[in-house]
Amino acid sequence: SYNVAKENSKRAQTNDLLRVSNATLDKSADGSKTYVEVEQGGKKYVLCVLQKDKVEHTSLDLYLKADEDVTFSVQGKN
Repeated sequence: SYNVAKENSKRAQTNDLLRVSNATLDKSADGSKTYVEVEQGGKKYVLCVLQKDKVEHTSLDLYLKADEDVTFSVQGKN
């Protein structure tokens, strides 16, 4: 998992924006589903589901404040 606020805690400007523009599978991924999730405010949301030979990448257009308490994670074998 990756927590945006924790990983960017040393930034001088807390009003910096981070942009997440895509999600993609590693080339060694198998055919099982991989769920890309984000957690914010105690709620977890699935951003996309990736699967080899079906949906290996997807475009996203997310903007987050660098000090925002948001965690990205993946579920699945990949």
